Amino acid sequence: MRCEDAGGTGNLGFTVPGGEPAEVRGRIDRVDGRRVAEGIELRVIDYKTSGSARDPDEQHRKEKDGEVTWSDLQLPLYAQVVRSQPQVCGLSDKDDVIALDVGYLCIGATRDQVRWNPAEALVTQVDEAVQEAQRIVTAIREARFPMNVDLQGEVGDPVEILCRTALQRALGKDTDRDADEGEEEES
Repeated sequence: MRCEDAGGTGNLGFTVPGGEPAEVRGRIDRVDGRRVAEGIELRVIDYKTSGSARDPDEQHRKEKDGEVTWSDLQLPLYAQVVRSQPQVCGLSDKDDVIALDVGYLCIGATRDQVRWNPAEALVTQVDEAVQEAQRIVTAIREARFPMNVDLQGEVGDPVEILCRTALQRALGKDTDRDADEGEEEES
């Protein structure tokens, strides 16, 4: 069983605490499955055209200063779509999905650069990823866009000064504008 073009596009609707429901749209590259005596086993595949094998668990969660945060929600949200909307894969609500696997199928230039990289940890963190998506939607709706102090402007970027000024303000540093605010204009 495969669902590529016919059913590979899904909309994930989820509730947002204290707000209107949100919808995320995406296109799953491929979902393979097989029927076994106990039910159905599914594999959600995201193609990556690269000679270097990437670890999907590392791509989706980053550790900094001992804290692990989400950096990508793609695969766990795909897993949630397949888990909560089996019709995306041509299944009925009565079909029992007993196993769900997600990962990258890396396709490089040579045969030895083709490999399956499963996301072993992500499949157990789908609910946490949905909660992170809810948190992000809530922040966007409340116009909360925290500064990423690790990002630096590019040399020659025409708006770099704006980014630098906003970064300085976010860090509580004086900017030229802040220094001028208390001064009276001389005639």
